[in-house]
Amino acid sequence: MPDIAGASVWLEIDGIRLEEFRVKRDESKQTVTCWVPCEMGKEFRFGVSLVENAPRKFHYRFRLNLDGTRIPSEVLPKRSVRKAEICSPDNPTYFEGQREEQGLRPFQFASVRLTDDDSHMSDVSNLGDLVVKVHTYTDYREENVESGKGKISTVSLGDTVVHERAKKGLTSCVQFGELRPLTHKSSATQAKGKTKSLFAQDVKKAGMVVFKYQSIDLSLGEDDAEDEAQIQRLRARLAALQEMHDLNAQIEALESKKRARVGEGPSQTAKRVKKEPKVEPFVPGEVVDLT
Repeated sequence: MPDIAGASVWLEIDGIRLEEFRVKRDESKQTVTCWVPCEMGKEFRFGVSLVENAPRKFHYRFRLNLDGTRIPSEVLPKRSVRKAEICSPDNPTYFEGQREEQGLRPFQFASVRLTDDDSHMSDVSNLGDLVVKVHTYTDYREENVESGKGKISTVSLGDTVVHERAKKGLTSCVQFGELRPLTHKSSATQAKGKTKSLFAQDVKKAGMVVFKYQSIDLSLGEDDAEDEAQIQRLRARLAALQEMHDLNAQIEALESKKRARVGEGPSQTAKRVKKEPKVEPFVPGEVVDLT
């Protein structure tokens, strides 16, 4: 998985990490770029873990740009990892979607709509890119600030319309999925009065990871032949994801049937009748082995 400035970053679908391929590192720009497969209609999330050689020297902050749209830090349920916090491969930090007043809208892969309308000949150079920016800071201070009552600004994703000549092979985009209700009160609505805000100090850009996503069935360039083995593995992983989804549905159906039977009482077990072995009659002249 891509590593930058002591942080490992990856993508997951249905709890399974997507395999990256064509990973390229540019030390001069502190950037790691890679390709990942996507599947239309599937929700995804970003996973982050930090090097476990504690104590860490810095606090970390992460920012997301999806298809060229910046996701405001205040709508991410968790955007910073402090020095003392555990953020390991066994206990990673996840970015799953945008927090809103009524719940969380997860990130989801979707399909673009192509058109021949020239009014949609806009810049789509960032479409297909999921960017995770990594920052570090040495300390922070808390201050009481006045906050007016109102909603934190959110962003819109999806329903992307592009010109058919804008970008060859462009079929995918990112949108927000169905709202997931929160079990506790969301902070997406700011309370009126004084609140505590954290201000990071000595913030530095540590690097960024760019995930270029595309349907695995599409051609990725002229040198696809050398990546054929990786592509086959990716197809196998996608098939495994679909199989897991189907198995979960079957398990849920069986559990529903089991729950429906509760209360009907124990079923009467049919009595088993012991059957004696069939004895064939003795035929005169037949030789019987008595040994």
